[in-house]
Amino acid sequence: EREVVVFTSEGCGPCHAVVRFLRDRGVAFVEKPVADPSNLRELLALTGGVTGTPVVVVDGQVVRGFDRGRLTRLLAGG
Repeated sequence: EREVVVFTSEGCGPCHAVVRFLRDRGVAFVEKPVADPSNLRELLALTGGVTGTPVVVVDGQVVRGFDRGRLTRLLAGG
């Protein structure tokens, strides 16, 4: 089973869109709000210091923003 993590921030429209996109496809994921300092530290480590959300990690592949095409390909196994 693939590991999907979504870093989100409050009031972030694209974050809500990513969460909806994943739920609509039945993809299990862990949501990590960056308001939590430990989640923020993890995000900064993944992105080299960039705090913009959403950031989706699919099996170790980092996708910044809501890139529907890339997420679809990664979730399909490519």
